[in-house]
Amino acid sequence: MGISKTQFARLSEGEKAARALNEGKQISRRRNNNYYVNLYSLGEFMVEVWYNTARNQIERVDVVEDTSIIDKYIDAEMNRKNTQ
Repeated sequence: MGISKTQFARLSEGEKAARALNEGKQISRRRNNNYYVNLYSLGEFMVEVWYNTARNQIERVDVVEDTSIIDKYIDAEMNRKNTQ
């Protein structure tokens, strides 16, 4: 059985990153300045993993509460397809 959103929120940043990368399913990726922001599905909820390309490290893992964030990934995917 997977982890709940409440349980996930209580984890340390390192534990959140490990759970997202190891147990989550990557849905999409977008770029935001010096970051690659990866969207993962963890069962009943989604998380964003913020990877700083300049520092070569994960800096944030956020539970997606606002579903309008998904639009940013759709826009990024459309831009990728238009440039190919």
